[in-house]
Amino acid sequence: MKKQTLVILAIIAVITTLLTVSALSNEVGYKLSPCDAIDISLENATVTDFLNATNMTTVQVYNFKGYKGENTWMVQWSSSNRLLDVYVNVATGNIAGIEKITVPEVLKAWIVANYGDGTRVTSEGWLKLSDAEMANTLAPLPAGYTKADITDEVMLWAMDNPNWEIQTICGWINSIGVTNLTEDHGLYVYNLAIGWTTVADSIYDTLSPKPSRLPAALATEDNGLAVYHYAIGWNTIANEITGCNFWTTPTPTQRVIDTVEIGVEIVGPTPTPAVTPTEPPDAIKAWIVANYGRGTQVSGLGWLKLSGAMNSGTLAPLPAGYTSADITQEVVTWAKKNPNYTISGAAPTPETKTWHTVTTFQGRHDKKTPIFNIKGDTWRINWESVGHGNDSRISVTVYKDFGFLDYTYVDVFYRNNFPFTDTHYEYDGPGPYYLCITADDLEYWRIEIEDFY
Repeated sequence: MKKQTLVILAIIAVITTLLTVSALSNEVGYKLSPCDAIDISLENATVTDFLNATNMTTVQVYNFKGYKGENTWMVQWSSSNRLLDVYVNVATGNIAGIEKITVPEVLKAWIVANYGDGTRVTSEGWLKLSDAEMANTLAPLPAGYTKADITDEVMLWAMDNPNWEIQTICGWINSIGVTNLTEDHGLYVYNLAIGWTTVADSIYDTLSPKPSRLPAALATEDNGLAVYHYAIGWNTIANEITGCNFWTTPTPTQRVIDTVEIGVEIVGPTPTPAVTPTEPPDAIKAWIVANYGRGTQVSGLGWLKLSGAMNSGTLAPLPAGYTSADITQEVVTWAKKNPNYTISGAAPTPETKTWHTVTTFQGRHDKKTPIFNIKGDTWRINWESVGHGNDSRISVTVYKDFGFLDYTYVDVFYRNNFPFTDTHYEYDGPGPYYLCITADDLEYWRIEIEDFY
């Protein structure tokens, strides 16, 4: 059973003693060899639990004569981030003590940054660290740590782990291959992050290709969403989340808002259906067209002009039988959502033009877009966004190339993470434009510009 355990765990035994074997044979009181001490430690449940929790473990044996007044073999089991010292009495074989030592990830990162090559531990790193500690010239320590935390065990870890690198989600993805990712890989990471380990384990068993298990520190909700975005081809958004630099051919037919399916936690409570606005009377519609449209139809700016007039108390004379109290928010909303509405009975203008996609923009944060050119008299902004938290907001302002502020087209504030989509029309004619997008706590936003000519 011991040999089988050694094979399964890929244990490398390196016996290092402070006394030679020949000297030990003449030393009084030594009834156990270093190998005997290893065998005894393997019978201990604490040791087997330690070994079962790691993929690669090294064992070293030292003669420690001063442990609690006993002469012991110190059997030191070490993995990439933990040490387990087992003290076995050289005469009786009794275990005098077991000490677990863990080197925090933050200290490993500190060693990499200051005594490695910036990305990994170097073979000389532990020596540089030791010299700095002895000279009391340690690089500034992470918050909450002092020189007392730089123990011999930390030194030993640095010495025993050359080439250890700071783990990132990028490395985990790269081990799979970004083009091999599936939506289930994202679900695995996400469920692991929110603590649904049973669900995560069941998903992991079905993954193809099957990666190594994700380190706990990398299992964040954002990383789960990022892996999901990579899988469906939205690499720009995923790269912004992870800081990686993976590129594949995007799949325009796949929508980022599908990420709301990634888990129950991200969906949130079911929203209350919005009340359908009351349809304004035809007389009010005709009044909007005549006074705040183009004279024959509602214009893209008509709703804004109407709203401004209502707020300033300068409404045009209303139809007989109506007062300013009849110009409710529903009326303004109707005008906003019905550009090109014409008065009933008016002769329709033959429509020979079509919509053309000019460009698209997407991201998660604030952005000033490159300049784009409009050919027709009419163009529109199609936009969508998904909020991340309880105070999500998107605002889009249209500018002329020469810096003239047109007006804020989109200004939406919401308190859930459901997708919002809408279309806004612009009638300022041909020419160069650009947009300024303000994004607060968004999962993503996407804008498409279309030109009508």
